Amino acid sequence: MKYLHYLIACQEQDLEAMKIILASDAKLTIISKDGSEFKGDYHHLIHSLGDYFSTECVWDFDVLHRAERRHEELVVIKATRENVTTQKSGAYLWLLTFDTNKIDHYLKRVYVEVINPLKAE
Repeated sequence: MKYLHYLIACQEQDLEAMKIILASDAKLTIISKDGSEFKGDYHHLIHSLGDYFSTECVWDFDVLHRAERRHEELVVIKATRENVTTQKSGAYLWLLTFDTNKIDHYLKRVYVEVINPLKAE
C-alpha cells in the first residue's frame, strides 16, 4: 500500500518526502477543467507539488479503487484540498501507478483530472 506514503506526504505538504517517493523517470499528465492537457516529468511534478504546498491546505482523500498488475499498484483517488486561509476548495481525480518492486522512488505515473480547481491552475 505504497500510496499511503504519497497521501501522507500530501497531507503534511512534505516536498522532501515526495522527492523520495517519485521515480526519477516519473510521468505527469494533467487534464484541466477546460479539457486542455499538460504532460510533464519528475521536474514538473516537483515544481507543481511545490506550488501546491506553498499554500497551507487541508487535504482529504477517497480511495475509489485499487488494482494490482504484475509489479504495479494502480490507485484511483478523489482528492480535495481546502485553502486554510480562504476556505476555498478544489477537487481532483487521480490515477497513480506505483512500482511494487522498489523501496524508494516508486511512483511512476501521475494522471490528474481537474474537477474543480482551487485557483486558476
